[in-house]
Amino acid sequence: MTHSQTSERPTGYEPLGVLKPVAKGLWVIDGPVEGAGLVLLPTRTVVVQLVCGGLWVQAPGILNGDLMGVLRALGPLRHLVAPNLTPLPHLPLWQAEFPDAKLWAPEGSPLTGATPLCAEAPPDWATDMEQILIDAGPRYREAVFHYKGASALIAGDLIHAIETGKLPVWQRPFIWFRGVDDTDPAMPRKLRNACRDDAALASAVERMVELRPRRLLISHGRLYEAGGVAVLERSFRKLLRERQWTHALKDMDAKVRR
Repeated sequence: MTHSQTSERPTGYEPLGVLKPVAKGLWVIDGPVEGAGLVLLPTRTVVVQLVCGGLWVQAPGILNGDLMGVLRALGPLRHLVAPNLTPLPHLPLWQAEFPDAKLWAPEGSPLTGATPLCAEAPPDWATDMEQILIDAGPRYREAVFHYKGASALIAGDLIHAIETGKLPVWQRPFIWFRGVDDTDPAMPRKLRNACRDDAALASAVERMVELRPRRLLISHGRLYEAGGVAVLERSFRKLLRERQWTHALKDMDAKVRR
């Protein structure tokens, strides 16, 4: 199936390719369904207006003439962020239209010329956002961001929450089989299996929960305007339970050694 064919399919998040306000200084751009084979997922880009006035764009997706004009009117586009190792087919167009924007990606990304995303936010946006890098192995690295001004956690593939009611009936079983429908949002099994360091993943999720985000903005599926913490805890309940048990054993051991 070609890109043009997938772009024509409804996603349930129309209008597509339009800047949609979420909170002050925070927008999303819903994009077309994309993917390989029978499983096609809706896509989403997040835009933040930094304190400095520049724009920060996570997971650059669909881009058109009207959108370019709106973005330029808001301020100079300073940063293009690839949050994980997943290819971004629309990125070259963004780079061509905004050549002065700095490209960021996790270590191991195939993107040429990208500055590595580290465990802490760079000075470029540290005032606006906290950054959490999940380094769970060479096949799964992802940076997640907490936009303080809107209590919003911004993630890419960490969680999928596909609203199957917006899909053709024939496609819904594929989402149910993958276990990523919005009734029980989760990390896709393919990525979960790619994780080689559960401790790193658990530590990152615990930090996200500690931040108590109200909103949860993900690349694929439902946009959560509230209840972000509950979604995180539900999506990673098994991992967090195991982590709590580990913490309890360490506490018991520490008390015995005193």
